[in-house]
Amino acid sequence: MKSGPRHGNGVVTWTGFWTRVVRAENEIDAEFTEEAHRGCKEKRSNPRPPVPRKGMRMNLSRILLAAVGGFVAYFVIGGVAFGVMPWLRDEFLKYPAVYRTQEGIKSVMPAGMAFMFVAMVVLAVIYAMLYRGGSGIAEGARFGALIGVFAICSFVVHNYVNLNIGLKLTIEQSVAYFVEWVAVGIAIGLIYRPAH
Repeated sequence: MKSGPRHGNGVVTWTGFWTRVVRAENEIDAEFTEEAHRGCKEKRSNPRPPVPRKGMRMNLSRILLAAVGGFVAYFVIGGVAFGVMPWLRDEFLKYPAVYRTQEGIKSVMPAGMAFMFVAMVVLAVIYAMLYRGGSGIAEGARFGALIGVFAICSFVVHNYVNLNIGLKLTIEQSVAYFVEWVAVGIAIGLIYRPAH
């Protein structure tokens, strides 16, 4: 005779066993849901807006506008930091075998700008997916700071390891990129709004 749950006359019935298991799970789920609901009522004084269960609907036109705003902010801040500021420009000039000349940059700039716009669209989509409501400036600055730290760790320091450049340039790039990405985040945060 097989071992397992028995019912009534000693015949093995898995159906009865699983029915009891499912019933017990449903009771536990109901208790957990009730307890979680009570916990939410107690925490209503929390100033952060609640995160919707199904998420807010993304606003595609605002995503594109936010991408354009981020794109403009990126090139304005980047132009000032990397083109106008003499200390950063002079530091780049110390490594002519590593970096392109101004003329060389101009020849590939259209492709760079096109791909940077694609990157801004991706960032605007990520922002829209993570958006919880609240101040566009604060949410955007927080988002931009995270992207800035990501860029420093994955790009700037990565280049310091792989390229024959100095620590001074790496530190200056880190500061410039962090400010640049915070500005991009703020631009995206100010422009993006979820669909109603």
